[in-house]
Amino acid sequence: MEARNISYSYDDNLIINNLSMTLPSNGVTSLIGPNGSGKSTLLKIMTGQIQDYKGRVLYQNSDFLEMPIKQRSKIVSYFNQRERVYGFISVRSILDMSNQQSIDYMEFVNYFGLADKLDESFNNLSGGQQQVLLVLSVLIENTNYVFLDEPFNNLDPLYKSKLVNLIAYRKQYQSFFIVDHDIDTLAMLSDWVLLYKNGMIVNGGNTSILNSQNLGYVFNTNFQTYIDQAGNTRLVQYF
Repeated sequence: MEARNISYSYDDNLIINNLSMTLPSNGVTSLIGPNGSGKSTLLKIMTGQIQDYKGRVLYQNSDFLEMPIKQRSKIVSYFNQRERVYGFISVRSILDMSNQQSIDYMEFVNYFGLADKLDESFNNLSGGQQQVLLVLSVLIENTNYVFLDEPFNNLDPLYKSKLVNLIAYRKQYQSFFIVDHDIDTLAMLSDWVLLYKNGMIVNGGNTSILNSQNLGYVFNTNFQTYIDQAGNTRLVQYF
């Protein structure tokens, strides 16, 4: 999947500036950059939710927006941490609506220890449980590309660990594009990193680019980096 020369303006403000990138068919690509810089906007463009942009989004060299909606829904799925569910809909109903391919999603539900919540109202659950279930509803769609906007925000350590491990397993079958500010987690999970600032990708590569100099430039603050015993790049912000 490819973004080619994407530009987008809102209220005459240029949000995304002639951005191009290619997403692989599997693995985890992370987009790291400051708040308010257009990262979530880019996800919405790539998934077809925003359509009044300049440039093209391509899937297998075909214009993504020219494809029927039903076909697009089999290619991309999208999680937004700010999404809200209203009413008294049950957890089971939410998962069933996402399960267009009739997969057995109970393995996911049991993995997070949420089987006893299936018949409860979604809005009676804790914020962390709601977030996990909404991410699961996206994974259940079983699309080629999974776009996740701040999936780790507000999760306790156990839920975050389980979600990271699930994505690490699923990435051999699907391509994940993740926006999050948990840079340390992304440093361990990602196969490719895109550093983003002022509407442009300013650097890209493997996790070795997550060093104090590059992150200091993107965020205008200070980081220390080190390699843990497993060989992962780890990051600590200092003040």
